[in-house]
Amino acid sequence: MNKVISIQEIDNFVNDTAVEIKHSNESRCYYSKTTDYIHMTNKENFIKTSYGDETSNYYSVLFHELIHATGHNQRLDRFKDNDKKFKDNAQQSYAFEELIAECGAIMLCQQFNLEKTIRTDHALYIKSWISALKNDVKFLTSSLTRAYKAVDFLNKKTKKVELKAVA
Repeated sequence: MNKVISIQEIDNFVNDTAVEIKHSNESRCYYSKTTDYIHMTNKENFIKTSYGDETSNYYSVLFHELIHATGHNQRLDRFKDNDKKFKDNAQQSYAFEELIAECGAIMLCQQFNLEKTIRTDHALYIKSWISALKNDVKFLTSSLTRAYKAVDFLNKKTKKVELKAVA
């Protein structure tokens, strides 16, 4: 039974980005750089956790993947810059991109009032990727800058140009 409640404002925002989204019963969610689409597991596969209900979990993951999609060369073209930044260290480049996507997802969750504070699962995820970057916190500030650019890009593309203040 699908317990994810569709939130029209968010669905409209996501549709307006023009990023292709495919749903299936495949259990994982991801952004495909090579074919430029987001894969989401079907909504009924999202469950309530100690961090959030099915709806907030679904949209949080969708926002994370949407931020990844802004890295495509037809959008912000961030992936090549990430690779250069880490001198072709694919693991560190990947960790940095995960930080960007998760920080951007947090911003979008707050923008759409899905979350008032950073959830524990977001914080743990961010901490794991910072540790993959040898606990150098400068990567967090750098990823926040890139995440903000990604959110700003999406807001301008969807004509939702003003970020809501965080309570």
